[in-house]
Amino acid sequence: MRKGHPWVIRDRDTGDLSAHRSGDFVDLTDPRGQWLALAIVDPSNPLCARVVSRTPGEEVHGEECQRRLKRALGHRQPILDEEGTTAFRLVHGPGDDLPGLFVDCWGDVLVATRTTASIQGLTPAVYEALLAHFPDHALFEQDHFADLRSGRAPRNAHLDGRWIRKPEATGSPERWTVLERGLRFEVTPLSSLTTGLYPDQRRNRTRLAELIAGQQGGRIANTFAHTGAFSVACAAAGAQEVTSLDLANRYCTWAEMNLKANGLDPEQHPVVQADALSWLERSKSRFDGFVLDPPAHARSRKRRSRGWSLKRDFRALVAAAARRANPSAWILCCVNLKARSRSFLKDQVQAGLRDAKRRAVRLDGAPCGADHPQIRGFPEGRPFEGLLVRLD
Repeated sequence: MRKGHPWVIRDRDTGDLSAHRSGDFVDLTDPRGQWLALAIVDPSNPLCARVVSRTPGEEVHGEECQRRLKRALGHRQPILDEEGTTAFRLVHGPGDDLPGLFVDCWGDVLVATRTTASIQGLTPAVYEALLAHFPDHALFEQDHFADLRSGRAPRNAHLDGRWIRKPEATGSPERWTVLERGLRFEVTPLSSLTTGLYPDQRRNRTRLAELIAGQQGGRIANTFAHTGAFSVACAAAGAQEVTSLDLANRYCTWAEMNLKANGLDPEQHPVVQADALSWLERSKSRFDGFVLDPPAHARSRKRRSRGWSLKRDFRALVAAAARRANPSAWILCCVNLKARSRSFLKDQVQAGLRDAKRRAVRLDGAPCGADHPQIRGFPEGRPFEGLLVRLD
């Protein structure tokens, strides 16, 4: 539970959480003893209890979990019916009443990620229903019990995983191709924490593609471009030129591969291995649009470099982009910093624009798509916060 939350765990028998094993059910009550919810407990996890029901007397067992899965799939039917898209999220933890479980579809492979050991008694029933709904798909399960994205995690950290249903083909490729609105992307969802594509940004890639098509072109800078998904979407929509900036050679090569896979010329849409902030500050070029979607932290191999810190450097990144922006340009600003205030993104954007002596004439929210449902009390389920900024 979140620190300071006025909920108390009450064990019907002992009142002692340490007496429980991972996966046991407990009651959550307020300080007066009023029942609030049924939770599943994980004593070894900092998030020691996860709400599974707010309905008094409800039993959460395998059949109930299967019903919740079917409800989650029903909410995603428009995505499932969409031709040309094969990468999306099927289960989003508490957002789909299945706390601790996330399931993504990557073409003909489903990847289930468990963020707590407490649900291991419930997942077999979920997987049974999942495989019945997708009879031609393989299913891989992986455990993400510790936060491997923290600054303390080793480079290229991997998750422990296992096949629940193996692919029919012999062996398992390191890379395979998925589609998003007909565009092709190479992904590696089993090899590391970096899959190569973030389906949670699909809605924003669609938003920018429509914006670019309506403006009939333009020059775009995609900072922290990663594998170039935004670059591909913008270039395919008709952008005159898209410049992709990333400091990692691996991702630059990957971005070029994705451009070529969609019939887009890297000569026309250059991929530049560079520090995005430094490059923008030195550049003399002008742009009609920017994608600012940096990680929370990034290490640098240079001894004297501080690396990248979103909390420290995002304001400067906004300012650098605004100084290189043409009149009526747009900037997509996204942050994925966990510990941030509600106004962090808006405050940083406005401060950066003031530094650049530019003004926003419109600010629109740019959230993730419907396959990442958001609920109150589940901040971990919001992968990022976004704003689409229209400049003067």
